[in-house]
Parts: sequence; C-alpha cells; structure tokens
Amino acid sequence: MYRNKNKNLSTAFSKTKNSLFGQIPSLFKSSQLTSSDLEELEDILISSDVGMNSTQKIIESIQTTINKNKQNTGNLSTLIQNEILNILKSSKNDDISKQDNFPKILIMAGVNGVGKTTAIAKISNFFQQQGKTILCGAADTYRAAAIDQIKVWGEKENFDVISHQPGSDPSAVAFDTISAAKKRNIDLVLIDTAGRLHENSNLMDEFKKIHRVLNQAKENFKLNVLLTLDATTGQNGLLQAKAFNETVKCDGIFLTKLDGTSKAGIIIPIIEELNIPISFIGTGEQSSDISIFNPNLFSKYVFN
Repeated sequence: MYRNKNKNLSTAFSKTKNSLFGQIPSLFKSSQLTSSDLEELEDILISSDVGMNSTQKIIESIQTTINKNKQNTGNLSTLIQNEILNILKSSKNDDISKQDNFPKILIMAGVNGVGKTTAIAKISNFFQQQGKTILCGAADTYRAAAIDQIKVWGEKENFDVISHQPGSDPSAVAFDTISAAKKRNIDLVLIDTAGRLHENSNLMDEFKKIHRVLNQAKENFKLNVLLTLDATTGQNGLLQAKAFNETVKCDGIFLTKLDGTSKAGIIIPIIEELNIPISFIGTGEQSSDISIFNPNLFSKYVFN
C-alpha cells in the first residue's frame, strides 16, 4: 500500500528546506531589494545547486520585474518563489508518468550506482497500483549479480523478468522482452541496462543499438528513454544528463535519493537548461517511495 504521499514529499524535501535554500523566505520580507540582498540570494541559489546559469536568469528576471513595478513589487520572497516556479513549469510535457499512452516501453539509462534497478521496482509498483501489467528485460548482461538483483525485485514486486545468460547481447534480451510483451498483452515494458559513462563509446553504441532494436520492434508500443540521476551528485548529475541527452535523446528523468540531499535545487537547471521533464522522484528507500514531480508541491515544501 502507498504511504501518505504528501508526507513523503515533505520529508524528501526537508533537508533542502532546512538548508540555505530554505532561508529565502525569511531573508526577503520587505519590498526593497539591495545589491547585498542580490549577492546573498546568488550565494543561496548556487549553494543549493541551482547552478550559475539558472541563478543568473532568476536574478535578472527579478531585477526586471522590480524595475517595471517600482511602486508595487510586493513581497520579494514571493516574487523569488514565483520566478523559480515559472522555470519549473516551463518544461515540456512529461508523457512517461501519465497513466495513458499505453502500451509503452521505458529504457532505463544512467551511470553506475544511481539506482536504476531500484527505480524499476518503484516504477513497477507505481503503475501496478494503476492496474497496469509489467514485464522487465534484464539487459544488463555484464554482471550476473545485476540479473539476479532484478529477478529478486521481480519476485518481490510481482513482475516477470526476461533474461539471458551473463555476457549475452543486451539487444537480444530487449528484443525477446518486447516479443514476449506483445504475446502477453503487457502494458509496460521496463528495460534494465548496464550503467555506463557517456565517454565510453562502445557502451554508448550498445545503448543506441538497444534503442534501435526496440524502435524497430515496438509496433504499437510507445518508446521512451528514462534517465536515472542521483540527486546527491548535484551539478555532476547535470553534466551526466547533458552528455546522455546529446547521445540518445532522453524523454524524462527519474531523480533518486532526494531524501538524502539538501541540494534539490538541481531540479531547476535540469528543467531550465536541458528542458527534459522530471517524470518521477524517489522519496525514500521503499518501493512505494515514488512520486510524480509536481512544481507546486516542490515550491510548497521548500519555501513554506
């Protein structure tokens, strides 16, 4: 059963709220903004992993608004929150987390250690709550442990796993998985892939092959790439997202371990600079600890 989702989100963002990012509401209560205030705001945003580019955009937008409305700026804390909220809402539509557009395939991408396998368990849990059927392909064939791990999750979360012997061609696993999904009328296919760095050309070529094979075999399935990022890695996660997106177009992001970081500000540059929607966020260690990203709730739990 799902826990109270709002409670989960509040807990996940609590470290960010209690860090520098959460100081914004108390710092700017007047309608006058000094150069010292702007410098302090810049420090807060950068320290919260908003990044230099997005920070400058926020500050410039605030200055423009104040210059246009000198006599009626209102509460500056609210103004800052609204500027950030506007960025969060500017992302293109997320199709991955929607409870329609089925049947569909999600190819899980990401570097080692970001939590792809656990993300698969959470996604399967989420969509099974919506009555969807799940099938997983164990296309991380380099490690026998990876195949075993996804099978353990499959038994726990009640989804079947298609696998080959360790060392097999990952594309063959992907093809057999989609073939089985068609025969069984499966709603959602999840393809687990090996962790890879963008500079490893062989592994990235392999990922492209998996995508190409599935794209050719998908028929009426909607094919998406879901990039898993570890929120605790901050700006390094942003660099990973840029590199992956340049190699294989990413359709959405699963942001894991938000409950373990005080720098959830990384959400802002991901959306503002990459325009990749955040589909899901991980809010804890259990398979039910998953939520669809909601800009309004992010703002609520971080600022209020």
